[in-house]
Amino acid sequence: MIRPRTFLLVVLAAALAVPAGAAAKGGGSGGGGGTTPAPAPAAPATPCLTLTSLDSGAVVRSPEALRVRATSCSSASQTYALDVVDEATRVLYPTWDCGTTATSLPSLTLAAGASTIFTITTRNGTCAPASAEQHLLTLTATDASGATAATEYVSWSHQVRTESR
Repeated sequence: MIRPRTFLLVVLAAALAVPAGAAAKGGGSGGGGGTTPAPAPAAPATPCLTLTSLDSGAVVRSPEALRVRATSCSSASQTYALDVVDEATRVLYPTWDCGTTATSLPSLTLAAGASTIFTITTRNGTCAPASAEQHLLTLTATDASGATAATEYVSWSHQVRTESR
């Protein structure tokens, strides 16, 4: 027969030997009880964009729209800022720099995997009248952090209309 005092010591020792977490609801030797931890948050989608000129090499006689395709390769919707730098050079002898202009276009938002076509309007010639010009557009798309997501180069020529009699 177990004496009450011995019984009390055995119960007390057993209580102290059980870890506190195992005594909680759902505890036990499996260790999987309790509440399930929340899943780790998903990593943000990395901005990814390709730009493709559809009219590079165009010959322009007056302001025209040059088309550019933008395609998202990101896994989520992204917004990009678009900037254009246009460098013009006179192509007849003697050649000279005809000036550079910089412009910001409206921002572009694309869903994951989406594609769109937008236009850039060319500018009139900036060199002396009756001179042909070669233009190089540099189109740069930057993401929300300011990092460059894509760059596309578009060349076009401004030709002066000549009349023959």
